[in-house]
Amino acid sequence: MAGHMVDVDAEGDPGDPYVLAQALSLMDDGMDVRIVTEDALDHEPLRIAMTTGCDRMDIPYCRLADFLSHLGFAMKPKRAEGAPDDADESNNNG
Repeated sequence: MAGHMVDVDAEGDPGDPYVLAQALSLMDDGMDVRIVTEDALDHEPLRIAMTTGCDRMDIPYCRLADFLSHLGFAMKPKRAEGAPDDADESNNNG
C-alpha cells in the first residue's frame, strides 16, 4: 500500500504512509481516529490520494471545512475579487 501512496521519484520524505500507519496504530489501541485531508485526487500511476488510501484501509477521514465546522468554526464564503469587505460596507451605511 505505501508504494501506491507516494511518488517514488519525488524529492523529500513523504508523510502519507506515516499518517496512515499512525491512524491504524491508534485505531488498534481503541481510539476514535479521523484523518483530516484535502488530498482527494488520485494521480495514478504515480500515487493515490490520501482519501483513497483511507478508503482502502477503512480509516475514517473528512475535509478540513467539515472538521472546522464540527469544532464550531463558521466558514465564510470566498468573496469575489473587488467586492467590498464587511468594514467597507459598514462605512457606507452611515
